[in-house]
Amino acid sequence: MIVQTPPTGGEEEIYEVLVKDVDGRTVGSIPDANDGMPLTLRWSPRRDWFLINHYLGSGLEQPRVFQITPSGVVEHRRHLEAGLARAHRISPCLPVDKMDASGSGLKWSRDGRRLAWVYATRPDMCVFHGDMSGPIPADKRWKPFLMISDVDTGAVVADSIRLLPDDGKWDLPTDGPYADF
Repeated sequence: MIVQTPPTGGEEEIYEVLVKDVDGRTVGSIPDANDGMPLTLRWSPRRDWFLINHYLGSGLEQPRVFQITPSGVVEHRRHLEAGLARAHRISPCLPVDKMDASGSGLKWSRDGRRLAWVYATRPDMCVFHGDMSGPIPADKRWKPFLMISDVDTGAVVADSIRLLPDDGKWDLPTDGPYADF
């Protein structure tokens, strides 16, 4: 279970976000989750893996994947790195050095080894050219997309990239690599 300790410290609240076993023993903590921002928890079908969609502010969140091991809680970030690399290929206007991968983890595969998630970032990330020579045409701005990541390796699953409509209306696909979700 995930537990937030009671805050201490007056105006600047200090607390931890802990992972506890069924007996209430602390097995680890979730680093950087003690920032007062909301998070959503999704347990994997593999009982020692979970995901939090950690709100970053400015309408962004990040799908953070964790594994509970005998030595504590380990964060896996390779899916974020591979997702950001794919975002740069799909939308070359995204700044290479000024952003982290963002988006939302949607659903675990039945075996818990893959995660369907959507890449999305702030609307203003691709509006003007870096040299400020003018606005980027709307059809050349960043595009949100859906993908599946292998959480052990971080690799984006072949044929899982699906560009999403600008109107925000879409359903999780059920064909191809999405048939296992």
